[in-house]
Amino acid sequence: MGERISEDLERINLKFVDYKAIEKLILNIEDKEFLGNVLSYISRINTLSMIMYARSGHVGTSLSSMEIFQWLINYQLGTVTNNEFENILIASKGHDAPGYYSTLHSNKLIPDKKLRELRRLGGLPGHPDIESSFVSTNTGSLGMGISKAKGFIYSDRLKNVERKVFVLCGDGEMQEGQNWEALRGAVNDNLGNLTVIIDNNKLQSDTLVTKVSDLGDLLSRFESTGWVGEECDGNDIDSIQNAYENLQSTSKDLPKVIIANTIKGKGISFMEIDENSPPREYEYHSGAPSEEEYNKALSELEKKLLSMLKPFSINEIDFTEDNIEQSLVVKEESSTVQAYSEAIVKIGSNKNVLILDADLAKDCGLIEFENKFPDQFLEFGIAEQDMVSAAGTMALNGFLPIVNSFSCFLIPRANEQIYNNATQKSKVLYTGVMNGVLPAAPGHSHQSVRDIALMRSVPGLDVIEPWTKQQVEDTLNYYLQKETGSIYMRINPLPHSSTSLYSKLNLPEKGQGTELLSNNNSSISIVVHSPLFVDQAIQVVERFQKENIEINLLVASWLSQLDKEWWNNKLKNSKEIFIFENGFIQGGWAEFFISELNSLNKNIHVHGLRDVPPCGQAQEILDDVGFSTNKIYDQISSNIKKI
Repeated sequence: MGERISEDLERINLKFVDYKAIEKLILNIEDKEFLGNVLSYISRINTLSMIMYARSGHVGTSLSSMEIFQWLINYQLGTVTNNEFENILIASKGHDAPGYYSTLHSNKLIPDKKLRELRRLGGLPGHPDIESSFVSTNTGSLGMGISKAKGFIYSDRLKNVERKVFVLCGDGEMQEGQNWEALRGAVNDNLGNLTVIIDNNKLQSDTLVTKVSDLGDLLSRFESTGWVGEECDGNDIDSIQNAYENLQSTSKDLPKVIIANTIKGKGISFMEIDENSPPREYEYHSGAPSEEEYNKALSELEKKLLSMLKPFSINEIDFTEDNIEQSLVVKEESSTVQAYSEAIVKIGSNKNVLILDADLAKDCGLIEFENKFPDQFLEFGIAEQDMVSAAGTMALNGFLPIVNSFSCFLIPRANEQIYNNATQKSKVLYTGVMNGVLPAAPGHSHQSVRDIALMRSVPGLDVIEPWTKQQVEDTLNYYLQKETGSIYMRINPLPHSSTSLYSKLNLPEKGQGTELLSNNNSSISIVVHSPLFVDQAIQVVERFQKENIEINLLVASWLSQLDKEWWNNKLKNSKEIFIFENGFIQGGWAEFFISELNSLNKNIHVHGLRDVPPCGQAQEILDDVGFSTNKIYDQISSNIKKI
């Protein structure tokens, strides 16, 4: 950070426990279990500061799993060679990545600087990624971990390799059906070197697992398929080790499960939730705490750590202090998710409207609707395929189901169910949240960049990406009024200035676009979709205007329908057309747009993704993939100067 602070910024002080301080704190500790518990609290401090430094991450689930990670690294994963463990860990629940990274650090497996690189380009991804050290496989939609573990074991056998494989799952994650598909085969094939640990913290994204989709007695369910299991205190290393040893003595050939009872937000009083009285919205599932919450949480963790170390006459921690700068300016921006949250409440008086959720009510803007129309709100939990198939028969039964989830989970995972609904003429609105390159901090498992290609191929379905508040309302009303066919609506939680500035701009007629900036004398046009590119393109056009170069700007909202006459007319005077795709070019909207307007005798330049986008902060990712204002300007400038 520079020394001069802008008047629009405030500086927040953060504290990390680096190698040197750790060595001093643990110098005289010989008891292995006690050492692991001490390192767990050191890792909690660093996890909190990592997430604060990144301004995003998953706090609660990282804190609940800390002793499990320490136990795995110090008891089970074996020796380290070339940044890999001897045995395998699959962090299936994925949200606990900051907890895993901080545990690696406390065991001197990744350097101090990595604590400051969470969710940064070239740093530590928001979810486990194989490009990182000590990560054996990527996570994606929840529920893949046990199947991936089986793949390692089956292929190890063919190579005559014997090693242990551990899978860490969340209790909410067990709502995904793939887990239960995987269990019986592991018994049939005697996968005795497979151990699944369930971080049983009782809470999923928004509330209690029992309030979303109660799984009952998890241990009994595993045992009913032939697994052997134990239950333990997952926030106590000695308890975890005893459970594992008991299982080892029970059976060599059968797969094993440990139900590790933990507390979400463990170690920080106001993040720990009493399972008997949880709020509808658990506040600390994702996102960074406020500065006040951070300081309060850090103080609690510091006191608990020093209390543990009191017998060793340690009464202070040598923190390394770092600063982050946070803007004080509040921009006039809004998001399409915010607009959607308000719009669905307006149509709630229609008793045929049903809102379906997949454990993302808060992120998808559904809480107010649920509060006002509880009988029309249906929670399916982490089970997109179940939700989509149910929506299909609700539609056949005369209702108007609106399905909600992150696009990266909903569209790929339930695509067969969406197609099946289309074949039976079910009229469903699929609302997909988080589309395109941003937000990039969670990593590519959450970047929905191939959904347009997948959904354009579904018969009778309109793909619409509204970018103003009024367009969101118009899309919902279009769904209510149309006779047949489904809709996929792309919306995003990130605020954009264009969404606010043009809030009253209507959804154009089917297949048409919005002529946002127009100059009859210009022979250059930019065509974009998504509020991200509208924001960027407006700035680019204004920059060229300062150079006395006029550029037209057109925005598409219909991504699977095209009014050829309208678009041909609007682009007839354009000799250079620049199209920007917020997703993969192959199979995406730009490819469709060009193929439909093949009569255009123009120079057409398409810019979009050709590879998986990286994880990182917004601006660094936009620069990296060529989507920032400067990069777009350069791409256009380099071409028009050749004219």
